Amino acid sequence: MAILASGCVRVPDLRAPDSFFTENPAKKVAVFSSGRVDWPRMAGKEALLGLAESKQALETITPAICSALKAKGYDVVLCEPAGIAYYNPSYKENWVVEREGGGREWQLKDKEPAYLYPALQKDPQLSQALRNIHEKMELDLSKRQWARFVPEKDDLQVVMKATGADTICLSRIHGGKFSTARKAGALATTVALAMVGVSGPLVSDWTELSLSCASLVTGEVLWQYARTVSVDPVVPGDALVPPALEYFPDKDKPLDAKYKKEKRKTNEQDIAKQR
Repeated sequence: MAILASGCVRVPDLRAPDSFFTENPAKKVAVFSSGRVDWPRMAGKEALLGLAESKQALETITPAICSALKAKGYDVVLCEPAGIAYYNPSYKENWVVEREGGGREWQLKDKEPAYLYPALQKDPQLSQALRNIHEKMELDLSKRQWARFVPEKDDLQVVMKATGADTICLSRIHGGKFSTARKAGALATTVALAMVGVSGPLVSDWTELSLSCASLVTGEVLWQYARTVSVDPVVPGDALVPPALEYFPDKDKPLDAKYKKEKRKTNEQDIAKQR
């Protein structure tokens, strides 16, 4: 299995095929991660991508996912972050800042990643295959069309050949982080407005973790999970990975039937939202 780690708390979106309840084909896991941490700006300006903070987030989440899978008995054959801002369909200006409070700023070209990790720099074919898969996942996520996500088999074959894994899981981190000064200013404003009975601005860090797994052999999507949590994307603690893999089965074991209840609950809530 290969995993590409690709964020107000709500019930997570869940997806798994019926076949996963009878047989678990995942044995060998390769883990990749992608994502971005933004510094939201005021006056309607597009958020700045924080490069240092994005690296910290990926380099925290990636080994956490690997450790969780190892604890479930899987053979993790590769565990690497892939890139920062791998694909950003909703961003128009794409400004990047080196770190909070200063450093170099630059603007990305269309579909240009802010940073590509060494493992992907060395293998352009693998990098392109992962970007293709990530792009499709990102588009389907943005439209909340989970059932449509099916990776192209040609891309999956490239990943399988490069990693020796038998399944790919794509995961993405997307977070928003407010500076200490911004939080302090919002708190002062909220306190002042509360004295006259008016609600103040809501300033809270948030993180979305999206995790998708598919068989490299058959192309079948085995697992999809997405959840947004009010937590610092750089220091998420146990708020992200443990819930994402809570129902994911141990190696050689099928998905537990109790997951169907969670899946049904989520489906019912999705239907209710559409009414």
